[in-house]
Amino acid sequence: MKTNILLIEDDQLLSSSLKRFLSLRGYSVSIEYDGLKGYGHILRNNSELDLVILDINLPRLSGLDICHQVRKSGIKLPIIILTKELSTDIAVNAFDRGANDYVRKPFDMQELEARIQSQLKNGDAISKTLQAGEFLIDLSCRKVLRDGVEINLRRKEFDLLVYLVRNKNFALSRDKIIANVWNFDEDPYPNTVDAHISFLRKKLNDKDQQFIETVHGIGYRLNI
Repeated sequence: MKTNILLIEDDQLLSSSLKRFLSLRGYSVSIEYDGLKGYGHILRNNSELDLVILDINLPRLSGLDICHQVRKSGIKLPIIILTKELSTDIAVNAFDRGANDYVRKPFDMQELEARIQSQLKNGDAISKTLQAGEFLIDLSCRKVLRDGVEINLRRKEFDLLVYLVRNKNFALSRDKIIANVWNFDEDPYPNTVDAHISFLRKKLNDKDQQFIETVHGIGYRLNI
């Protein structure tokens, strides 16, 4: 099976050269030339992607902002930043936003390939599942299973459950949940979290509300 890489780079000449180089080495490369479209591509296809390469300076949404939003969404894809900047502050900022590595332009393509291979090896150690009581959450396939039977969740319900599980036993405010589950370009209503929690409880058969507990005056807590 080919390794799937998303390249987000507005320099079309560099993009085509890099795609040709990586394709000859057996990688499958998709390209987006716009930051906002690239971010949307990640959200829609993260379970099929193995790695993202992106430039810092992109139209409409910068590479650093993409990193930040991707990590807020709970997506653990390896991300390699490309930059012309020489300042070490840029590298520190990139790592703070969630990048795994960065490469300065101009770069040797064989060096970039070595960085890619290193990140893919590291990525093998990242868990692809979460256990939440009787529920098994498959992050790659975006499935929730109970005793081997899939529970059909919508995209936001799945994202909400993953966020609650990753912050299990902590009381989370509605504002914090919105900030970490909903994207920056979405504008959810104040009762959006309550509605999604209600749907989630029904689908998980949490009738007594002990699994996802309402913490009055704060928000919700997932108990494991």
